[in-house]
Amino acid sequence: MHKTVLAFGTFDGLHDGHRSMLSQARSLADRLVVAVPPDINVMQRKGHFPNHIAQIRQLLVQAEDIADEVVYADKLIGKWKVLDRVKPDIVAIGYDQIEMERSLRKFIKENNLGINIVVLDAYKPSELHNSLLKTK
Repeated sequence: MHKTVLAFGTFDGLHDGHRSMLSQARSLADRLVVAVPPDINVMQRKGHFPNHIAQIRQLLVQAEDIADEVVYADKLIGKWKVLDRVKPDIVAIGYDQIEMERSLRKFIKENNLGINIVVLDAYKPSELHNSLLKTK
């Protein structure tokens, strides 16, 4: 059976922490799909717009040549329509995506979707978290 893994991330300037996350997600997958949120979604979650618009963030992830597909996540937080589009077996999320994990677990349980969630390991979080970096 082929496993489809869906990974979420803002990817507002790629760094080695993102690359580690993508690598970990890839190791779980036969098919890796990465969902990049629209700018308004980032604003709603983080309280500010990303440094790079969604199209640039999508291109940055595609340029890493690790994902089979890079899609846009939902405009509305908590709707999880991307799950319907991608139909993942596993959702891989970053160690710091605590609210997303909570919301996602609740949605999966309420809708009896049978999707596993894997929280990926941190890679030098005291150095490489986007909140600590000025991304280019």
